[in-house]
Amino acid sequence: MSSMTVRLSLVIGLASSACRRDVFLESLAKTDVFSQRAPSEVDVLLVVDNSFSMAPFQAQLSSGFEPLVGQFRDADVDLHLGVVTTSVAPAFRSAENGCTAQDVIESPAPFTLAGDTFLTLETPDVNSAFADLVKVGVCGDGSEMGMHAAWKLLTSPEAKSSGFLRDEAALSVLVVSDEDDSSPLSSAWYVDDLRKLKGSGRRDGVLFSSLTTVDPANCKDGQGDNATVGARYALAVGATGGVAGDICAADYSQTLGDLSRLSSRLYDTFFLSQEPNAASFKVTVDEVEQPCDSGVWSFQRVPVEGVEQPAIVFAPGHMPHADSTIVIRYDFGTGDPADFCPSAQGDTP
Repeated sequence: MSSMTVRLSLVIGLASSACRRDVFLESLAKTDVFSQRAPSEVDVLLVVDNSFSMAPFQAQLSSGFEPLVGQFRDADVDLHLGVVTTSVAPAFRSAENGCTAQDVIESPAPFTLAGDTFLTLETPDVNSAFADLVKVGVCGDGSEMGMHAAWKLLTSPEAKSSGFLRDEAALSVLVVSDEDDSSPLSSAWYVDDLRKLKGSGRRDGVLFSSLTTVDPANCKDGQGDNATVGARYALAVGATGGVAGDICAADYSQTLGDLSRLSSRLYDTFFLSQEPNAASFKVTVDEVEQPCDSGVWSFQRVPVEGVEQPAIVFAPGHMPHADSTIVIRYDFGTGDPADFCPSAQGDTP
């Protein structure tokens, strides 16, 4: 038998009505079952550089609220979102930053939440509130210490007394800066000490990400004049499996969306346990079938440590919700993506 699919036609004879009914039963060779899990609470801290070169980057970040929180909405996560600057010294005026006396007064104090507040998904006019919160000004210290600033805030009594930092919540830190970190201790030390906030058994309780300079040559219109590669931040990102984005990118939505997905712990990719016949898939989410030609998902070969693995990948906006069950049934085969979804190609399934 060329296919592992078994089709049985049963003839049911009903003497009284002389009816004939064909019943088709289908059994596929392999069933992979996945559960979509997400934390109920996530605390997100944005560490935003407030040195004199950051105005255009803050402006671009201010429009990124929806990509940043999209997966939290999908997962119905209780989100706290706060902002702290990279400064460890009070704001000041200079010819370089062009700040006025009022600008200095309005600058967030070091190691405190900007605006002395944090946002939730229930905050009134939350998009505008986010845009205001991340525009922390440019009157800050030119020796940026993003990791130290995050650590000082998160380990302070005020972090908990304000309600921002919760014991059971996952913690996600995103540094937004065009210069590398100048904190006095190593990247590893800050990562390890922040992990202690979540207990020794929760190494995945802290995610560190960055939107920093990848290559000053990528920056345009003078944005790279003061930029340095965020190498120390990259070490923290690598240690926690976070997201590394380019601050000079024309659009931050990809990086912010990836951060949202990772922080919410929702998955869009589910790896199969066997090589499939790509024309045989039956995919259900919470017992509702999702046809291959619906655009909800696709079969792909996804690189993992240099080796392509067969996987079902859900499209943006169609990621299974938290606590959902994904069942993927298929026959064994070569795993060739060219055979995927014959019905979408106008063939007979």
